[in-house]
Amino acid sequence: MNFIELKKIENETERVNRTYDIFNEDSRLNHSKAARVEFLTTVHYIEKYLQEGDKILDIGAGAGEYSLYFARKGYKVSALELADANIAAFRKKLTPEDHIDLVQGNALDLSRYAENSFDIVLLFGPLYHLENEADKQNCISEAKRVCKNGGKIFFAFISNDFVFLTELAYNVNYFSSGDYDKKTFKLNNFPFVFHTVDAARALLAEGGIRV
Repeated sequence: MNFIELKKIENETERVNRTYDIFNEDSRLNHSKAARVEFLTTVHYIEKYLQEGDKILDIGAGAGEYSLYFARKGYKVSALELADANIAAFRKKLTPEDHIDLVQGNALDLSRYAENSFDIVLLFGPLYHLENEADKQNCISEAKRVCKNGGKIFFAFISNDFVFLTELAYNVNYFSSGDYDKKTFKLNNFPFVFHTVDAARALLAEGGIRV
């Protein structure tokens, strides 16, 4: 699988699945000390809201980095992941002592989980794979539905503006030749969907999320 083949896949679910045949999610958060900053920072903020006995749902769990961390801290963790490659990597890390309810599924359909079931919901992947606005809102709505009243949902986005600047480090001519809208500076959404901070906040506000 390469980017040209990936772009030809019309079914969005299958395209997301095959994306992780190219990108190694298993090493993204731990291949270097610099990469570890994202994980450590995220955990720091999640732990501010965790209480003993809390139940966590990890939607778009990737290769299980967060699920395994919190399960091994004694929290009750359920994890849902779409991509075959990520599921396989996640399962390789599981030990008999890891009590994680891991299933392969789609963030747009959380019907397997009852309303108000989780104290903490992590949504660290789906919103940078969904391009359709209705799908994004459905995803947010499902996360809200399964989160307890007073619970917390953590969302991840890929920053349009940061990626734009990063591309300049790889291609000094990116400003003139890059694959983006030259008037709005919006990147083309491939292979991921990019959001500005304002767009991310607007999306969550529309979904009834209080930041």
